Amino acid sequence: MSWLTSISVMVLLLFLTLFLMITYHSGVISDNAKKNSKILVELDKNLRDSLRKDVISFIESHDSYDANSLTEYSEEDALLLMKDEIDNLSYDLESNPFSSVLSFTLKTDFHKTEYYQELKNELIEKQGVSFVNIQEIDFAEIDENLKRSNSILLVLFGLFSIFTLFLLFNLIRISLIKDEKKIRTMKLVGAHERFIMMPYLKNSLFIGLLGFIGCVIASITIGGILTQVFNSISALIVHSYMYQIFIIVLLLALLLPMISTYMIIRLYLRKL
Repeated sequence: MSWLTSISVMVLLLFLTLFLMITYHSGVISDNAKKNSKILVELDKNLRDSLRKDVISFIESHDSYDANSLTEYSEEDALLLMKDEIDNLSYDLESNPFSSVLSFTLKTDFHKTEYYQELKNELIEKQGVSFVNIQEIDFAEIDENLKRSNSILLVLFGLFSIFTLFLLFNLIRISLIKDEKKIRTMKLVGAHERFIMMPYLKNSLFIGLLGFIGCVIASITIGGILTQVFNSISALIVHSYMYQIFIIVLLLALLLPMISTYMIIRLYLRKL
C-alpha cells in the first residue's frame, strides 16, 4: 500500500510538473514561434547597390524591425529559401527565377495579421522590391493548444489528487486499526497527540519524498527523450523556471501527505 501510494504521489506530481512547465513556458513558446516567423523580401534582379542599401535601411529603421535579425541571401540561397512557394508548380524551372532575398523578423508585439498586410504593402511600394512573403503562424491556435493541454493536465491532476488522498486515507486507516491497542495504551499513560502522530507523519514524509524523487527522474527521462526527438525543445527550457517548478512540486510532495495524515489521525484520536 505504501509503494502504491508513493507511485500515485509520483504520477500526481508529474502532472503538476507538466502543468507548471507549460504555464511557465507558454510565453517562451509563443515568443520563439514569433522569432521563427520570417519576412522574406525578394529584390529585383541586377538591382543597383544603392537601391539595395535603401531597402535595407528602410527595414532596419522600421519600428517593428527586430534588431540584428536581417540576413541577406544570394540567388542560389534564395531559391532554396523560397522552395516551399514553388513546390506546387506543375513544371520544372529552367533557370533560377529569384534574385537575392532579405530575411528578417519582427518584434513580438507586431505579429498580427492586419499589421502583416500593412507592412507588406509598404515593402512592395519600395523601389527594387519585387516580391514579399510573410511566413504567417497562427499564434492564437498555439495559445489555444497550450491552454487545452493545461486544462487536460489540470483535470488529470484533480483526478489523481482524489485517488492519492483515497490511498493515503486507507493506508493510514489500516495502520491505525493495526496499532489501535498500542495507541490506546499511549493515551492512557498520557502521551501527547504529537508523540502518537510522529511515526505516521514520518512515514507520510517518506512517501512524499519517494514520490518527488520518482517525479524528478520521470521528468528528466521524458525531457531527455523529447529533446532527442525534437532538438528545438532544449532551446525553449528556461532553467530558472525549472528550479522554481521543482521547489513548488517538492513543497506539495511534503505538505499533501503530511497535512492529510495529520487531519486523519487527529480525527481518529478524537473519536477514540
